[in-house]
Amino acid sequence: CAALRPYIAHIDDIYKDFTSYKVRVPVTGAIILDESYER
Repeated sequence: CAALRPYIAHIDDIYKDFTSYKVRVPVTGAIILDESYER
């Protein structure tokens, strides 16, 4: 993708920053639905 080419040289730093961020935010959860699974 041409839009991402400027970032290719920094991919290791970007990935490291992302994984560090991911540890600090909740990445799990639950969805509670009614019996018809509509609400």
